[in-house]
Amino acid sequence: MDPIKVAIIDDNILCRQLLMLQLAAIETIEIEVVFQTDTLVGIHDRLSTDTKIDLFLLDIMMPEIDGIAGIGILKEMFPRIPIFMVSDVQDLAVIQQCIVAGAQAFIPKGSSVSQLMRTLIGILMNKEHHICPKLTKSIYQGIHAQSALHIDLSVDELELVDQVFQGKSLEVISEILERPFCYVQSMILEVLRKMKLPTNACYLAG
Repeated sequence: MDPIKVAIIDDNILCRQLLMLQLAAIETIEIEVVFQTDTLVGIHDRLSTDTKIDLFLLDIMMPEIDGIAGIGILKEMFPRIPIFMVSDVQDLAVIQQCIVAGAQAFIPKGSSVSQLMRTLIGILMNKEHHICPKLTKSIYQGIHAQSALHIDLSVDELELVDQVFQGKSLEVISEILERPFCYVQSMILEVLRKMKLPTNACYLAG
């Protein structure tokens, strides 16, 4: 199997170095850091779209162009490449903005190697399932619209939506709610039905 090629964008050189050490410590998969930078400014000139990249690890709080704006820039350049936010931000509203903007996952800075490995393998190896970004955005907009006040969501459904907005996979949500995976799947469909959103192709593996 070819190495997973990773690009790291973080304005803190110590954080970039720590991430590279953690990635090198993952034994189950081979990872190669093919690009790293401290800023998104001028990224079009410094990173060719021909570069083979499997994953972006992107910080949120950066000067000039922050990570949330950076998601759109990277998606324009590499529309099919997943983006994981790696940050010490604890504001759930900011994390939600990242997921709605198209990030596949959020990894807190300082996470253990095993936590990092689980997220990487879960998504890149298609072992975990996430709601597709477009549908996540539709749910987010619906929940925050005035008409959402009339959506009758159960406690479990509200918790499910909150975890989706934090970038959690359905497998992880199943563990958090202590419910079977099939139950979480049925809840997703019920939430979509209540919000009058399409229920077909609602999952994105990886």
